[in-house]
Amino acid sequence: MMVKLNKNLMENLKAVDQNISLNIYRSATRHIGSRVPSYHRWLRALEYSCHGIFWLVATIISLYLVSNNKAAALLLTGLILDIIAVAVIKAMARRRRPGYARQDDHLTIGPDKHSFPSGHCSRAIYLAMFFGNLSPLLSLAVWLWSLSVCASRVLLGRHHLFDAVFGAFLGYLIYSLQYTIFTPINTLFVWLISALFNVVFSDTNDFD
Repeated sequence: MMVKLNKNLMENLKAVDQNISLNIYRSATRHIGSRVPSYHRWLRALEYSCHGIFWLVATIISLYLVSNNKAAALLLTGLILDIIAVAVIKAMARRRRPGYARQDDHLTIGPDKHSFPSGHCSRAIYLAMFFGNLSPLLSLAVWLWSLSVCASRVLLGRHHLFDAVFGAFLGYLIYSLQYTIFTPINTLFVWLISALFNVVFSDTNDFD
C-alpha cells in the first residue's frame, strides 16, 4: 500500500513538473511564430558556452599555457567529478527529455536522450562557485551567466524544470564536497593530472 502511494505521489509530482515545464516553454515560444528570433539564438549561445567539451578543452589548454596552474588542475578535477556524477544519475533515472521540443538540434557527443539531471545546470553552478572568489564585478557576471544557462535549459525545452533545479543543486554539492570529504580525491586527481600532462604544481596539497 505504501509503495503504491509513493509511486502515485512520484507520478503526480512528475506530471506537475511536466506541466509547469511545458507552460514555461510555451510562454517563451508563444510570440516566435515561424521566425527564429535573436532571443532564441542567445539561448543557443548560452547552451554552447556551457558545453562540457568546450570547458574540458579550455581547461586542459590552460594547463599548458599558464605555468604552475594548480587552479586549472582543480577545475579539471571538478569538471570530471561533475561529468561522472551526472552520467551515473542519468543512467539510473533514465528520464526522457521533453517530447514537446526538438532534441536533435543541439550539440552532443554521442546520444544523450536522458534529461535528469541537467548537466549544463550542474556545470554552470559549479563554475559559478569555482570562480566566485574573483572580483565582485566579475563574480556577478559569472553568476548571471550561470543562472541564465540554467533558465535557458527549460526555455529551450531541453529539460524539465526539476531537471534544471536538481542539476543546479548537484553542481553546488559537487563543489562543496570537492573541498571537504573529496579532498583525498582532489589530491589524487591533481597528482594524476600533473603526471599525465607533465606539469608541475607547487604546494600540491594546499586546497585553500
